[in-house]
Amino acid sequence: MATCGTCGTALDPGKALYDETGMLSCDRCLTLGQVRAGHARSNTNARAIAYGNLVLGAGSFFFTPLSIATFGVLAFVVGNVRSSEAQGAPLPDAGSRIFVAVIGAMLGAASLVLRLVM
Repeated sequence: MATCGTCGTALDPGKALYDETGMLSCDRCLTLGQVRAGHARSNTNARAIAYGNLVLGAGSFFFTPLSIATFGVLAFVVGNVRSSEAQGAPLPDAGSRIFVAVIGAMLGAASLVLRLVM
């Protein structure tokens, strides 16, 4: 009888599954691994969006509608961080994500004020 390479559970050879590395896994461990991989990809995308808000803020000086987008991105980043904390998995770089998103929104607000003054 085969065993799961992650948890050691005995497996029926007919129900044996293999993960992307070729290791024998039970259904539970395989699903858990896929969910964790999905969360990691989502986390990477959310980090890129937070840092991309700086680019939006700088670009808003040349194209005014981008300044409005910076506020939407700020709301998304704050919501993403709060959601992670509510799920019991706080992000290690949550503070820097919020800081960068706030700076981008401040650039967007500054570009709006500059457009109104000029």
